[in-house]
Amino acid sequence: MQVLITLAFALLHANQPQRARKTPRKAVAQAERLDQPHLLGLALGMHATLRFVCGEGFDEADIDRAVALEDPDIFTPLVFRRPSAQRALLLEWTGRP
Repeated sequence: MQVLITLAFALLHANQPQRARKTPRKAVAQAERLDQPHLLGLALGMHATLRFVCGEGFDEADIDRAVALEDPDIFTPLVFRRPSAQRALLLEWTGRP
């Protein structure tokens, strides 16, 4: 899961958002299957961000679910971006700071 989220982040920053867009769905499925709520939140947050970047709109339900699953006590490397940070970016990008 973590590798898939990292891959999505790398592809996005390599200007390949359409390729990046497919990767978090796999991470979401794995996190759900393994019952890993924090990782599921990270995957959902990346998925919502990439959908927005690819022109598919702002999925507030996914980002809200991601934030609800976020565990503030678990160390999260910057590359993963916490769902709360992703939500803040999405709100800013949609003119709702």
